[in-house]
Amino acid sequence: METHPKAALIQTLPVIVNAKSLFARWQQFAEPLYGPMLAAGIAWWHGSAVSEK
Repeated sequence: METHPKAALIQTLPVIVNAKSLFARWQQFAEPLYGPMLAAGIAWWHGSAVSEK
């Protein structure tokens, strides 16, 4: 944000930590496997679109 002082919001993908239920543990296990692919897809989908004024 120091490089781009006009940046209002910087978003990232959520990460599951300390999951308790079995379903949440499955998601926690799958995140490192599918997270990079999801991030690349989201970055591609948004492309160079920004909300500058």
